Amino acid sequence: LADESKLAQTRELLKSVPEDSEHAKTLKMLERTFGCYIMESEEAKTLRAEATKIEGQLESARNKLSLGATICGKFEEMS
Repeated sequence: LADESKLAQTRELLKSVPEDSEHAKTLKMLERTFGCYIMESEEAKTLRAEATKIEGQLESARNKLSLGATICGKFEEMS
């Protein structure tokens, strides 16, 4: 879904079909779907990179967590 060539091909096909056709409706849906997975603007790419960095930090912190419960005042690891 993040293949930019599929988005480009969809846009080319959209130019070749009547705007009110069923094909156009389907192609527009595909264009929106591909657009959700492909970051076209530099701002979007920057924001995605920042989000990915934060996700990595969260994953690292999560991997260091001790999972368990406090039972009778004492923490017992359960995972």
